[in-house]
Amino acid sequence: MARVLKWLGLVMLAIALLAVCVVFAARFADGPLGPIPGGPMSGERVSEPVTDWGFIVDRDTVELEVNPDAPRSITTWVVGYGGQPYIPSGFGARKTWTAQLVADGRAVLRVDGKLYELQAVRVTDEALLRELRAALIAKYDLDPEGNFSGPETWFFRLDPRG
Repeated sequence: MARVLKWLGLVMLAIALLAVCVVFAARFADGPLGPIPGGPMSGERVSEPVTDWGFIVDRDTVELEVNPDAPRSITTWVVGYGGQPYIPSGFGARKTWTAQLVADGRAVLRVDGKLYELQAVRVTDEALLRELRAALIAKYDLDPEGNFSGPETWFFRLDPRG
């Protein structure tokens, strides 16, 4: 029995070490690795302002880079509302990337290998937040009484820079 527990412990240690290595290596990856945050994103930079964001409204996820001084990228949901893209964050007050957007709203959105330099602005208008929560719940078929229905869900509008 002791021998089995020893091997089980070694296997669990190996899995934990592998997970730590993957998370560390992801910091140097070209963007996020699924749910694991990644490093700076590469791609074709789009210089013209986007007038129609319809091409991302139906997407389930997009990649977002924050903190230009030490870039970190994530995979996140996106909601289209009133012709604008909005990025939601469940439990927004607890996330590092949301704090970075509040401090410095410069963000880069990557869609189909194209990079859009944007300014993320946190939405605080309660009427708009209700509409955005409803759009998020409808788009992702979420529980209307669940985690994404209350004030702990933050939204950031993505505006052109400058």
